[in-house]
This record gives sequence, C-alpha cells and structure tokens, in this order.
Amino acid sequence: MFGSILRSPQAWRWGKFWVGASELVCSPTHGLLMFAPISLLAATKWPEFLERNDERERVLLIGFVSYFAVMASWEVWDGGYCYGPRLILPVVPLFLIPLVDFDWSFRTISSRLGWGLAVLSIAINGLGAIPYWRAWNQHPLVQWLGN
Repeated sequence: MFGSILRSPQAWRWGKFWVGASELVCSPTHGLLMFAPISLLAATKWPEFLERNDERERVLLIGFVSYFAVMASWEVWDGGYCYGPRLILPVVPLFLIPLVDFDWSFRTISSRLGWGLAVLSIAINGLGAIPYWRAWNQHPLVQWLGN
C-alpha cells in the first residue's frame, strides 16, 4: 500500500529526544504522569524491585526503556490528535510491574498514598473513556472540571 512492506503510513523523522522524553512523561495532553499518576509510585519502586529480584526483571525495564527511547526520539512523539500517551501504551504495563511487590494493606501512609494514586489513575481514565469523545487531545479532568 505504501510502496513496501517495511514502509508505514507515517515516515520516521528524528525528533529531539529530550523534548520527546520529557513530554511523554509530563505533557498535560499526552504525559504518562498526567494520565496514570500511579506510574510515579512505580518509578520510585524500580530500584528496590531490581535489588530484590534477579536478572530477569531487568529485561522488563530494558523493554520499557528501549521502546520509550524510540518513541521519544520520534518527531511525532505525541501520537498526533489522540488520547493520552498513546505511543507508549504498549509498554506501560511493563513499567508498572514493581507495584506487584507494593504493600497494598492500607495500614501505612505510603499504602494509602498508593491507593489514592491508583484510584486517581482509574478515575482519570474512566472519565476519558465515558464519554470518550470529550477527551480527545485534552486531559479528561479539564473537561470534567470545566462543567
């Protein structure tokens, strides 16, 4: 369809890695932290998770980091007119893996904070999904708080 089996509808053009990386994390319309605040907790748990587990767990982090780096290096890191961090969505579950070892008991301040971030993440994406057409290219809370 595009002249070759190896050619996609969007040509690869190098962008500025540090701009793409910072925006994929913090952008108000496409940033991971804005759409999944629980990822902040996961980021703090990675060092402990790697120290406690064996070498196999490093592969998970390498998978996330390498895919993230490719998407951050692309000129259209934002994925265009879309919802949230669309281009890194396939590897977000890899990034959240350390939360398996998190203390979800609700007995400590940190576990309550974790629950709060989890509920906030679910609420943000619930508002973005129902009704979905209101959240294109903007954060769902902007629409919800605007009403």
